Amino acid sequence: MLYLTFDEIVDLHLSILDPGQPTGFDEHQVRSVMGIVEGGTFDQRFHPTVLRAGAAYLFYFARNHSFDEGNKQTAVITCATFMDLNGSPLLSEIDPDFVVDVATGLKNKELVFEYLRTITDPVTD
Repeated sequence: MLYLTFDEIVDLHLSILDPGQPTGFDEHQVRSVMGIVEGGTFDQRFHPTVLRAGAAYLFYFARNHSFDEGNKQTAVITCATFMDLNGSPLLSEIDPDFVVDVATGLKNKELVFEYLRTITDPVTD
């Protein structure tokens, strides 16, 4: 699997901001999300498939508030970019209302995974 680098994540975040929006972020929070997405214990990855790792990007960036502004949009663009980078592009846009539900705690990571499954190629897992 190909993961997003810190600089790529920050660049993606900056690309979704409107001029004049605050551009601050907590580097530790961003790197923490990266560690969760890429991490594991012993020989087991926490998110062993592209779809599960994409769901983790969406879930953790929406929930963690790593950025001063644009957390939900950053969650969407990191997920979509990661999926595309790994040959599993999204077949439709992620529903903004769904992302709000993730950010407010109404949707858990497993529901994010199931949702992404509905908007990716059926052979993706």
